[in-house]
Amino acid sequence: MRAAPRAALWAALALGLAPEARAQVPEIRGDDDSPAARVAREVLERRDYVWIDRDTVLGPEFRAPGDLVVYGAEVRLEGSVEGSAVVLDGDLWIRPGGRVGGSVAVIGGGVYPAGLAIVDRDSVFHTDPRGRVTIGTRRTGDGGYVATAEITAPPRPAFFAPAVGPFPTYDRVNGLTVSASANIRPTRRRPGPVINVWGSYRFQQENQLGGGARWRVPLGRENLHLTGEASRATRTMDDWASGDVVNSVRALSLGRDYRDYWDADVFRLMVERPVGKPLIAGETWLGPRLGVQVSNDRSLETQAPWAVVDREGLERENPPVHEGTIFSLLAGAEFHWRARTSLFDGSVDVEHGRLGGFDGDGFTQVLVTGSYAALALRTHQLMLRFRAMSPIGGSDAPPQRRGILGAGYTLPTEPVARFRGDHLYFVETSYVIPLRNVVLPVVGEPSVEAVHLAGAAWVGGAEPEWVQNAGVGVIFSLLRVRMLVNPAARPLKPAFTFGIYLPQT
Repeated sequence: MRAAPRAALWAALALGLAPEARAQVPEIRGDDDSPAARVAREVLERRDYVWIDRDTVLGPEFRAPGDLVVYGAEVRLEGSVEGSAVVLDGDLWIRPGGRVGGSVAVIGGGVYPAGLAIVDRDSVFHTDPRGRVTIGTRRTGDGGYVATAEITAPPRPAFFAPAVGPFPTYDRVNGLTVSASANIRPTRRRPGPVINVWGSYRFQQENQLGGGARWRVPLGRENLHLTGEASRATRTMDDWASGDVVNSVRALSLGRDYRDYWDADVFRLMVERPVGKPLIAGETWLGPRLGVQVSNDRSLETQAPWAVVDREGLERENPPVHEGTIFSLLAGAEFHWRARTSLFDGSVDVEHGRLGGFDGDGFTQVLVTGSYAALALRTHQLMLRFRAMSPIGGSDAPPQRRGILGAGYTLPTEPVARFRGDHLYFVETSYVIPLRNVVLPVVGEPSVEAVHLAGAAWVGGAEPEWVQNAGVGVIFSLLRVRMLVNPAARPLKPAFTFGIYLPQT
């Protein structure tokens, strides 16, 4: 199987190779049917490719009217490939202005498109890392050689297998909640549909049994997926500020629960384009989503379960919600961007809902979240996170679409739920300085930080005055301690917080 004369001539002109230095494209062996293997086989079948097996730079003048095959070499592409590219045990760097018109299949090796490269990142395919790729070469009698690629696909997943999570939680409306889950793969293919089913037992709630199913089905086009959920579970709008693990530890040990809750039976169906976080400097990802949701919501009463230190914080009233059915149209998108020393992650979600049915009272609410992290002065780190939530139009959102601010890691100088509303704005900025010359036993190298928090929440048009917190913190390995004050309060009363710290860059 030889390259077409037209493509061979292009290779000779581009690389200065003698025309008789011929090669046969590899045979793709094995039962792997991944997108990478399919693209590679299609390139081989077309027999219209430029074959490169030595390190080289394909300059801006390089033009391949067909495909490109890189074998065991490091190639920097500054020109244009009209067709697809196959990388076999090599590396393809697509420089700014470099272009690949079709797909890129990586079978051993890697592909690295620059931020200004012209390539469809949704059409870059790798073989499954859980499998095995073996590439070999043998000489032929006419002075050329035959390259072979043996792809061993990973074992097929089980039809039914236990899954990890959800983890046990502890809060003031359920007490202890324990759960078990499993994954069902109807086709036993990893890229295929998967259904996650789980059940839970909530020890101190009237409806003690909960659980449901979530599913993800690839639609086979543009990386679109059909996702959904049918479940009965306890919900909260405040897990962004106090996650399940941290909130459970605080509730059980200190008797503090910084979240509000309601119970709901939910059916949701979405079309999504899921994305991964970018790994290459200058790369961006955008993932839109659109769908519908029907929920039947119920209020929950505080149960004031047991706590190690003091259960007073678990006796805080859990506010009632609008009970009944909410029909909602959902739309949103995720955006991820990564540069050499900084990154940004954000999302936008819009919900248009109707209370009690299609003829009921309607509301529309927008939620925008984001985080930004960047290195400064080589070792320092600047971090910013924000959350903005607001209804659109003249209708207020129901109570289950309202968030709270106060205590915890939102505004520690204020009491829990000092602010509550369907309008919510919160900004946190911190500047972290590692102490390179200090090494402590067990915790290692600490860092210090300057931090500023600001926010408010409300219902209706009367916006309250925002509250600010400013202070300092000390960061150890996975642990952060902060002391903050409200600069506008007299006398100044410091508040201390403890939590988990994960670096962002």
